[in-house]
Amino acid sequence: MSETYLITGVSGLIGSRLASLLTAGSGISEEVRPSPARVVGVTRDPERARCVVGNEVTLVGDLAEWNEPVDYLIHAAAPTASRFFVEHPVATMQAIVAGTRQALEWAREHPVKALACLSSLEVYGVPTQPGKLAEADLGYLDPRDVRSSYPQAKRLAETMCAAYAREFKVPARIVRLSCVVGPPVDEADVRFTAQVVRAMRSGAAVALATPGRSARSHIGLDDAVAAIVAVLRCGADGEAYNAANEAAFCSIREFAETAAALVGAQVAEPGPGSGSGEYLSERAVELDTGKLRALGWAPTQSLEQMLRSAASLV
Repeated sequence: MSETYLITGVSGLIGSRLASLLTAGSGISEEVRPSPARVVGVTRDPERARCVVGNEVTLVGDLAEWNEPVDYLIHAAAPTASRFFVEHPVATMQAIVAGTRQALEWAREHPVKALACLSSLEVYGVPTQPGKLAEADLGYLDPRDVRSSYPQAKRLAETMCAAYAREFKVPARIVRLSCVVGPPVDEADVRFTAQVVRAMRSGAAVALATPGRSARSHIGLDDAVAAIVAVLRCGADGEAYNAANEAAFCSIREFAETAAALVGAQVAEPGPGSGSGEYLSERAVELDTGKLRALGWAPTQSLEQMLRSAASLV
């Protein structure tokens, strides 16, 4: 029998790819998912979402509008742009906390097999120790920095998941995604990875806004989708799981140089005055994925493959 997945943020990068692969019944290991699946998507812009996910997905404007049984709930809705975090820190926190609470309350009132709440490598803050970070190795966040609105809210969202799992037996699980790379790339997306992909497509120089010394883990979009489904089907309630390709850990500069080399372009150095408060301070966030791999998941996309796929290069 076909399973039903309810996805918030269905028109976003991750939500739309999840919907596409689940409804198509391909691209995700059969060991963790029967196929095909029914998908219900929550979106504030049904017209745009329809263009992104097609006609196979049932769309609703708010989670409260859906009262039919579902097997799995994936909470993928959240602000994603650094500039927005800085310019609208209150709205950032409100959206993440209120959205997570609504998803958890829905799962509390409507029994599901599991709920996956998508989190971020930003919850690690500034690491206080060298090397790879396991799920318990959280670093420092300055609560007075408005740019912390996003990671602080994500930390609270994770605590809410653990609390609902403990107190109300909601089967909530957390997927801590590293930097996700893959298609489609919205022209309005101002994140660095999207800017790099657009530069690759046009053959323009890949521009840096900072010296690019910060380093972080990356993951291909389809590997991220497979990780989410693996956590839904095999993870433990109240637990968090790092999702990354450990071989794709690199600095922002190395990421830009790899992208530029694939299309024979150049890397443009930051100009005077570049590097505003919207960017994180220099840090290296390398995720340990042993806990997720223990569920049977493994990444398949190298950094070059992620970039080629995102830029639609043959």
